[in-house]
Amino acid sequence: MNYREIQSLEITTIKNRNITLQLSDTDCDKLSVLAGLSGLPIGSLLNNFIGDLVDGTYSNGSDERMYANEWYNRCHFGGHPDKTYLNYLLKNDVINEYIELEKLHHVSLSNVQSLQNKSYDERVCCDTKECWENEKYYASQLENFWNDFVLSIGDIGTPNKDNEISKILKWKEDKQLLIDENAFLKSICCKKKELER
Repeated sequence: MNYREIQSLEITTIKNRNITLQLSDTDCDKLSVLAGLSGLPIGSLLNNFIGDLVDGTYSNGSDERMYANEWYNRCHFGGHPDKTYLNYLLKNDVINEYIELEKLHHVSLSNVQSLQNKSYDERVCCDTKECWENEKYYASQLENFWNDFVLSIGDIGTPNKDNEISKILKWKEDKQLLIDENAFLKSICCKKKELER
């Protein structure tokens, strides 16, 4: 697939996205002025910057991409990132594989637990051995990811696994909310209900 075909596919996924920004009134005023000076709506101004920052579907050119990347690195967002499990999985381009393994492990663990609640006759009818083998396999693959991460960070000590996994889950939730408008709306409803309690 060539660049134009890839870009055409990307263009079909362009839609409004909801991102919550925490800005002071002064920052909003200054952003409005910048957008007004450029003749762009605020969203379009931000779209342009994001496109350059991520080398996106649309970009304003190689210099703009270079300066957006330079800004990102100079702010230490990319230059010296924390040595987190999430960062490790993203940099090694295995985050999707990890998430899929987590999902499969969760399902296999549920299957094993449901087998334990069944009578002996029901367990004999099921492929109990396969359920246990799947659970052990997925658990060992996840453990391999973790061990590789711990080795990669060297002598800074072993991080708290639960904390590291919670960062991954938060990132996954944020990404899902950005991609899926329905998930975003659902989360707003849930947060509103929590506040009403």
